[in-house]
Amino acid sequence: MEGKLCYICSPYRGDTARNVAYAQELTRRAVLKGYAPITPHLYITQALDDEDRAERALGMEAGMHLLIQCEAVMIGGRFGISEGMGYEIGLAHRLGKTFLIEDGMDLNGKDADLVYEGQKRPGVEELKQEFIHLLSFVERDGVQSLLDWLESTDFYTAPASTKYHGAYAGGLLEHSLNVYYRLVRRNTGINIDTLTIAALLHDVCKIHLYEKQDGGGYRHNEQFPIGHGEKSVILILRHMPLTDEEITAISWHMGAFDSRAGAGRSLSSAWEKCPLALHLHLADMEATWFDEKGGPQA
Repeated sequence: MEGKLCYICSPYRGDTARNVAYAQELTRRAVLKGYAPITPHLYITQALDDEDRAERALGMEAGMHLLIQCEAVMIGGRFGISEGMGYEIGLAHRLGKTFLIEDGMDLNGKDADLVYEGQKRPGVEELKQEFIHLLSFVERDGVQSLLDWLESTDFYTAPASTKYHGAYAGGLLEHSLNVYYRLVRRNTGINIDTLTIAALLHDVCKIHLYEKQDGGGYRHNEQFPIGHGEKSVILILRHMPLTDEEITAISWHMGAFDSRAGAGRSLSSAWEKCPLALHLHLADMEATWFDEKGGPQA
């Protein structure tokens, strides 16, 4: 047995007896292929009420954490792709997981597109709903206040820079999600809520920072000139509390590109005392250079 973890993705709601039997069959197939399968809907549904919206959301969140840890995802296509499966598949695509497609010949239309073409670049509205979904799972007072504030800003439509990475409408949103997926792939062992906050919100300092030029493109129009990472921290703290670890990581996510980095040993001290700060910076750079194929951060 390879011992690699494999997430089993198949339907549960509807004909539950049939679907449970199918999940068991897929679990067996994974074992026979040499994987260590994780099939959340075979046991989480026994402990939580899937008909209760709050408990179902908790179950889905637990499943998300398990999926992140798995190297492969086995998709059972015999009975189509359910709503819950659709989210899991989208997440798996974003995380770059290996796909094992079982009964793929039974898939058609949109289901087949989702499974086989999930790497297509999603639209801004789809990315927005993904962002909201991920942040909504964070258990922290003020999350809803922060989401309400983001809705009143240009966060979801702003570019990530003037001419480097993500220099287009929705670029900031896309970059924030790319950093999130890069960060969780690093398997840092850090609390998932902290990872989510640091990754998704590290660049809120870019809200209302860029304005369109008449000849095309964007230019800086800074209205709150107090720095980069520290500005993000201040804006977030207006809506919800942050831990010292989150403050340090977000404040120093620019690494050596930060104008403060050359003064004293503050950056090296931050990285030494707060590994998340280094992990976030590296995830930010990976997203910028590998996912968005841009240049230096701006």
